Amino acid sequence: MYTHSDALTTLFDLLHSLSSLISHLNAQQQAARKKGLELYHLGEFEECETPLTISASAGDVQSQYALGEAIRRREGSIGRDARAWYRLAAAQGHVYALMRLGDEASLAEARSLAQAAADAGDGDAKLQLYELTQDQSWLVKAGQAGCAEAYYIAALLLDKKTVGDNTSTRDSMLRYAATAQGYPPAMAWLANMRDYYNNIPYQQTYLERRLALNELNAVLTYATALAGFDVDDNGVSRYGYAANPAHAYGLFWLVTDSTRQHPKHRDAAVYLQQLTDKLDAEKIEAGKAFGRQWKAGHPALSEFRLTYSDLK
Repeated sequence: MYTHSDALTTLFDLLHSLSSLISHLNAQQQAARKKGLELYHLGEFEECETPLTISASAGDVQSQYALGEAIRRREGSIGRDARAWYRLAAAQGHVYALMRLGDEASLAEARSLAQAAADAGDGDAKLQLYELTQDQSWLVKAGQAGCAEAYYIAALLLDKKTVGDNTSTRDSMLRYAATAQGYPPAMAWLANMRDYYNNIPYQQTYLERRLALNELNAVLTYATALAGFDVDDNGVSRYGYAANPAHAYGLFWLVTDSTRQHPKHRDAAVYLQQLTDKLDAEKIEAGKAFGRQWKAGHPALSEFRLTYSDLK
């Protein structure tokens, strides 16, 4: 009996056999790759599947891994379809895909590849070795080699410890990841610490750095400030920005236009409706124009999710 899974298996086996012949993507496949990876990094795991299938089927290893991840997240486990895409990425030496496969041979290959790259000084490979071994010394080595995500993970793990005072080490890692390496989640964590919460220039500095990278949460935070939704009982905004409801409308509109399944879509839609009820048609159009201008002048929206870990 013919099944969808049978067809997928045939396709995956065929692609695997042809992978060595695939050297580049055509323009359509490149466009699909760009769109698919942008949606994936935004957390749109259902929306990204169609474009990623185009570029993954053409042999792009990052698309293959991302598609496997998207299916895994949608299904809640590594099923047959996700595993097939991981197999294709693993065949091209993708370390995290090998780790998702999880069998002894795949893990051994992942370790060998990561170790070779780490020996050459690759910070991301040192993070991979942490994920493979759970040896936290690799996080320090990865951070020292320029991998901001590693220092951020190390800070998360230190923050969970209940024995000893880890605050100084944690904060130094966060500051390095935020300031020297420009990692948005580290910036957000620092800015929300109690010692800095009421320091408006400090708050603005880190928020604006996150905005320059178009981090999703930063865009929503800025829009909320511009809309006047974050004022205290005295009418003072935490971030000290002058109200600009039209620009706030544009940013909320941009988020709702760029997302579908993401939980933040609903938040933005609620705020957008509140502003729609207050603004006239001219200001709404001005807001949309600002949103389009913002999109053109910034990288793609991203939630800057951890590459492999599910730590929070």
